[in-house]
Amino acid sequence: MDNRESPPKMPRWVKVFGVIVIVLLLVFVIIHLLGGEHGPGRHISTDDFAGFIALVIKGKQLS
Repeated sequence: MDNRESPPKMPRWVKVFGVIVIVLLLVFVIIHLLGGEHGPGRHISTDDFAGFIALVIKGKQLS
């Protein structure tokens, strides 16, 4: 007869966290395979972004 104890079971929060990580990775991969754009250009127009960069550069020169 085997008197060894079985190892403790994995906590539920570890399983849930693992499932969430896998789902997020799958979503990330699917978005990139479908050609999803990312970066600052997704949220603001190119003209607004160029103006913002110009302001940042001018601000650094004044300092």
